[in-house]
Amino acid sequence: MICFLPSLLDPSGGKDATLEQVVEHIVYAGNRIGYSHVGIGSDFDGMLNGPKGLDDVTQYPQLASALAKRGLSGEELRQVLGLNILRVLREVEETAKRRRRKKSVVLFDNVHQVWNEEQRSILVEVGSSRKMSSRA
Repeated sequence: MICFLPSLLDPSGGKDATLEQVVEHIVYAGNRIGYSHVGIGSDFDGMLNGPKGLDDVTQYPQLASALAKRGLSGEELRQVLGLNILRVLREVEETAKRRRRKKSVVLFDNVHQVWNEEQRSILVEVGSSRKMSSRA
């Protein structure tokens, strides 16, 4: 799952992160491990601003276009943009059903809160302002 966090994309600390850098990461991963193992993990819910040209899901068409220009086939695009994650989720559901039938021990990670109240409030505020500015 390719993350769009600017600080992970851009060597200058995120201030110059762009859609093209996201494309570079996707192409790099796809060439290394195959496009059937690459997905989008944007992290829009955990960042204040996305990379230039890819700040929210309304800009996914530009991402798809840029990936096509880099040579991804239609099938590779479909895989990266959603089919891979749907396949994995189906496999997870099937595994869960098998484990329940066998009454297997359920394994899970105990995940604690990621953000404190102040951070959560900032994310909600920025998200709300984005929503309002996109309606204008």
